[in-house]
Amino acid sequence: MKFTTIFFHLALFLLMASCQAEEELVLQEGEIHGAIHEANIGRATFMGEAIPMEEYAEKDFLTSFGLRDNVDFSIRIFLGKTLTYYLHELAPDLSVNQLCKKGNYQFSFYVDDKLIYQENLDPGAGSCWYKNEMTVFRVPLLSTTEEDSWGRFLWMRFMKKGGGEEALAEGSHRLKIEIRPYIETRYFESNRSGGAGGIHAKKTI
Repeated sequence: MKFTTIFFHLALFLLMASCQAEEELVLQEGEIHGAIHEANIGRATFMGEAIPMEEYAEKDFLTSFGLRDNVDFSIRIFLGKTLTYYLHELAPDLSVNQLCKKGNYQFSFYVDDKLIYQENLDPGAGSCWYKNEMTVFRVPLLSTTEEDSWGRFLWMRFMKKGGGEEALAEGSHRLKIEIRPYIETRYFESNRSGGAGGIHAKKTI
């Protein structure tokens, strides 16, 4: 009976370990979704209310915005390739799952052309599947429905700890957000320049 009990626990442990094994993803380059995506590759556009991608048009791009409580404010990012594909260009020897664990986006917030806050988004923000599939996506920064998104917390850190509230005080200001993929590695160093809101290569140690 003792042998049977030990065998049962061992079998259960092996079954649990098998169920928890991480699926190895295959690198995806991603797709371009329609004319608006193709025309805006490398841009991060500002938007108010959450508009589905299939209904999103250039007339919906915000050029001015009143910063106040109880409003919706998002960015929609148009990429030419998936995040994992950009990370693969920086660290080609790593698997997709390793890339997801070592890299993500770097966000830089500029107010009136002055860098105010910069953050390397934690690699755990966003699923690996999402990073390996999506080439266009919305990031809510302010949400009247309190959407569960890392974007809201990123915005709060920018405003509360990064100097955003002081920089966006009374008056009119120009806000620019740059997004770059970064990878934590000792073996690669690159800095690919691009336009405002574009995608750049960035290595951090």
